[in-house]
Amino acid sequence: MVPDMIGEGEFKYLGIDGEYKPTGKVAGNRFICKEPVTPLD
Repeated sequence: MVPDMIGEGEFKYLGIDGEYKPTGKVAGNRFICKEPVTPLD
């Protein structure tokens, strides 16, 4: 499904800002982050 509502909800819950880019393939959505994601220490 475009957009992937489960993935979109997870990123929203985690506070990661970005946008979905559909690839045109089945289960091939990409989420492009606006800022780099780094691990917490």
